Amino acid sequence: MIKKKDLVSQEAKLIQYAKNLPNFNNNIISITDLGSGLNYKKKGLNKLISLIFCNQVNTLVLNHKDRLLRFGSELIFKLCDFFQVKVIIVEQATDKSFEETSVG
Repeated sequence: MIKKKDLVSQEAKLIQYAKNLPNFNNNIISITDLGSGLNYKKKGLNKLISLIFCNQVNTLVLNHKDRLLRFGSELIFKLCDFFQVKVIIVEQATDKSFEETSVG
């Protein structure tokens, strides 16, 4: 589980990343949540969904895909696609999946 110190560090990294994007407009909304990636009732997650539905998000910058939700992140990404929100995942997973490493 992520500790508060790690969360602050990740937030600073993502804000700096967003500031370096080509179309940066000084309008960053930082949403942080501590807790289980299985909890769909987190305030930050629900705030993000509300902002997406209100067309107030142009780009969503995440550190890792699973930082949004452990399961169900694909649903959020589908919402982003529908509302034309660009999703940037800074740290792409480098580990191969079980299927990619299995020998048949």
